[in-house]
Amino acid sequence: MKNFRPFSSATRLLFCAICLALLSPSPASAQSADDYLKQAKKAELWSKERFDLYMKAAELGNAEAQFEVGFRYASSNRGVAKDYYEAFKWLKKSADQGYAEAIYYLGDAYEHGQGVQEDDKMAEKYYLSAAYKGYEDAYFSLGLLYKYDSKNKNEAIYWFKKYADYTYAERGEPSPTALESLRELGVYYFPEGKSSYNTNIEKNNQKLKKITDNISWGITKDGTLIIAGTGEMPTLKEYPWAKKNEKISVIHIGNGITSISGNAFYNFSALRKIVIPKSLKRIEEYAFFYLENEHRLVYITDLEA
Repeated sequence: MKNFRPFSSATRLLFCAICLALLSPSPASAQSADDYLKQAKKAELWSKERFDLYMKAAELGNAEAQFEVGFRYASSNRGVAKDYYEAFKWLKKSADQGYAEAIYYLGDAYEHGQGVQEDDKMAEKYYLSAAYKGYEDAYFSLGLLYKYDSKNKNEAIYWFKKYADYTYAERGEPSPTALESLRELGVYYFPEGKSSYNTNIEKNNQKLKKITDNISWGITKDGTLIIAGTGEMPTLKEYPWAKKNEKISVIHIGNGITSISGNAFYNFSALRKIVIPKSLKRIEEYAFFYLENEHRLVYITDLEA
């Protein structure tokens, strides 16, 4: 029997390297952060599976996934137990990469002392950073932060107006909370210019019915009463929209109308906004009589000429 000759050190190293190569997954099979992120978005919204996939993407450095992990740790019933300290950790990682939504929620964490010591200066810093990146909720949060500081009253007004302008442009109606906050600061404000709301009004003008040769009316599906045309509104015993008054939430009087007749808008219990034109010269007595609206605010604004 021949004597056994052991492998040399070099041979043993080569053998180990080959085994490791065979056992290790190929580069093609390794998943990227983007792969995990896409899978997470397909999983059930608040499931543990979705959270775990976000975590894998977050650990690989994806800023959006880091925000999602942090947000879920800060919330209830989001696939993981609430943990403000973990939430702050992951939000900070995402914010450090410039992710606007994470920057905003980091400001919220500092404002309310969630996962970190409460610090209004740091909250202001992160809210401002998010606002400058165009994250609109930060406008309102800045307004609230400055609202009770007498030295920053003008800053509060600026940010509340900015938020009201944004909500008006996007939704056709400014944020009632922002307008109420402005009134508490002694400012009566309504955004100017056109919005998606005004665009819809213009489209509906083609479907109006005449009440005189010069004036027409109509009601949109969302409860907006449109009065369009030129000249004075006629005085009628009963106006054609009277039987639908409880369904009308907005009165939009078009540019060119010069007067509003008495009792024209009687008992509009659902009314929340009136848009009047710059052409209006006279409003007769009892034009907006018995609105039954003491519990709600009715916003009155000028229509852009």
